[in-house]
Amino acid sequence: MAASLARVVYAIVIGCSCVTWLGCYGKPAGFPDLSDVEGTVTVDGQPVGNLAVTFVPDNGRPSLGITDEEGHYELSYFRGETGAVLGTHKVMISTNLDEPPPAGYRDPIPFQYNLKSTLTAEVVDGENVFDFQLDTKSRRRR
Repeated sequence: MAASLARVVYAIVIGCSCVTWLGCYGKPAGFPDLSDVEGTVTVDGQPVGNLAVTFVPDNGRPSLGITDEEGHYELSYFRGETGAVLGTHKVMISTNLDEPPPAGYRDPIPFQYNLKSTLTAEVVDGENVFDFQLDTKSRRRR
């Protein structure tokens, strides 16, 4: 009986050790430091859903979030990791399309917020909240 109890205790200790090790060391070598990023996007003062919000760092992989009905987004990085790489990012916001756009399609979000974005954000260690107020009424032409 004592031997069985010792095996159970040993199995529990080994199991807890594995979980702890994975929690502390589960990221691959060279994986960048990330911080959570969220915010709200409004267009002409109104929250808009189904917008793709992309943070593109100076170096590294971009992060992406999709706005909900209230215009709220949270960024995802890679394989279930949330957040964005620390540092300066170009921010691009565009309509999230489920299919390739038809010929001649023009995103209702002005180009200065997407393809030729002038938006930037500085992601720092800790929580980051970036709200973007987009104005389509003063839409610039290409």
